[in-house]
Order: sequence, then structure tokens, then C-alpha cells
Amino acid sequence: MKKLILVVATVLAVAACSMVQPIRNGDNVVIQRFDRKPLSLEQVNQAIYVAAASRGWKTQSVAPGHDVLTLDHGILMAAVDVYYTPAAYRIRYKDSRNMSYSAATQTVHKHYNFWIRNREASINAAVQQLRIGS
Repeated sequence: MKKLILVVATVLAVAACSMVQPIRNGDNVVIQRFDRKPLSLEQVNQAIYVAAASRGWKTQSVAPGHDVLTLDHGILMAAVDVYYTPAAYRIRYKDSRNMSYSAATQTVHKHYNFWIRNREASINAAVQQLRIGS
């Protein structure tokens, strides 16, 4: 019986560990349109807003070139700082709830990283959809 409990505890511990990963921050993601047209800071802000809204994130503008995005799924919540210029953006962990965040090891629940990958993909897609004058 003790052996069974030890095996079950080990399996649960391994399963729990696989749910936590190093935090994925989007570091200096280059903003480039297929047509190579340059963007203004306001256009990048618009793309971030559209991308956030398309996946249920709330956007709060802090300053030019800095927004806070929050996704709240009731029991789970994640908030990120997005710093941007007309040429690039960075996504940084800000806060979370029930996401197994550890400041010491810089790890978080794997859902957070999934959400950040989606955030980057949505922003990059929104940049391509912006209408820019000739």
C-alpha cells in the first residue's frame, strides 16, 4: 500500500510540474507589414487594441507606447505590460491569479504562455490588416 501511495504521489508531482513553465515574454517582436509600409505609434496602439479585443483581453492605456492588457477568466487571470514603438513591441508579465506564478524561478502555468503566444499572433495579424494610406 505504501508503494502504491508513493507511485501515485510521484505521478501527481510529475504531472503538476509539466503544468508550470518558464515565463514566455515577447521580447522586441519586430513589427513589419508585408507591404513594408511604416506604422505610426497610434497605428501600433490600434493594432494592439484590436488584437486584444478579438480574444477577450481588456486594454488600459498607461502612456504613449505602454498599455496593460488583462484577461480574466473568473478563477484565472493574467495581466501583461505591452511596451511598443512603431518598429517593435515587448510583452512583459505583470500579474496573475491562480497561474502558479513564481518570482523566484520565473515560472508560470502553461496557459499563460499559450495566451502570450496567441497575443503575439493576434497583434501581428492586426498589423497586417491596418489600412494605411499610399
